[in-house]
Amino acid sequence: MNDVDDLWHRILDRPTPPMRDGQQVLAIARRDAKRRVRIAATAGGLVATAMLAVAATAWSLDTASVSPRPAASRTDAADPRPPRVPPRQEAGQNGARIAEFLADALPAGYTSRPAFGSNGTRMVYPSPQSNLYTMWTELVVSSAGAEGRLSGIVVNDDIATPAGDLCAPAVAARLDNAHLDAGDATCEVITIGGVAVRTTSAAGASTATRFLAGGFITISLSSDLRSPAAPMGSPFTVEQLAGLAAGLRLSG
Repeated sequence: MNDVDDLWHRILDRPTPPMRDGQQVLAIARRDAKRRVRIAATAGGLVATAMLAVAATAWSLDTASVSPRPAASRTDAADPRPPRVPPRQEAGQNGARIAEFLADALPAGYTSRPAFGSNGTRMVYPSPQSNLYTMWTELVVSSAGAEGRLSGIVVNDDIATPAGDLCAPAVAARLDNAHLDAGDATCEVITIGGVAVRTTSAAGASTATRFLAGGFITISLSSDLRSPAAPMGSPFTVEQLAGLAAGLRLSG
């Protein structure tokens, strides 16, 4: 207890520290105010930065979810290595394949039947010893009482694939030899899936020819046989015929 009293008396005996004047008090107050402003600004800046970061992240995620994907590019180039035309001994097995392919391609409202034989296919050889041939598969196509002919022709003439313009006179002469050109028809080359197809069209007939190594495939549509009461409209455009020629695959 004496120790406590002694300590208390010592404190009381010390002189009272001088009081700060008004200028000192004002300076201290200003310094504290500036310090509080700096702390508030720093905290506010951190909060604002965090909010901006969150907003930017949300915007980027939202933008990514609604931005359209870049469209896939599609380029068509000529097939540099076309398949070879089937040899004579293996050609006949493609007749039924072609007949089914053409019949399945017809749109609704059209029916078909083989023009001759079991599947509308006949083989023509220049000579018994020749490896060259023409295989002709033909369907009679009917719609509303009108009839036309849809044919798939495979020719092995052992001639190299044309390297230049498929509408050139030399190419037309080659098809004339096989009786497959449409006369004074217009000629246009349509490239589908990398396959260049020569197309021709004239009154009542259209052809689409795809060249192979040593031969070619021609899809021919003719509406020469018509019913006077109901002329048949064409089941295919020239572009669609070109698609058939480009899409037909042969075995052998």
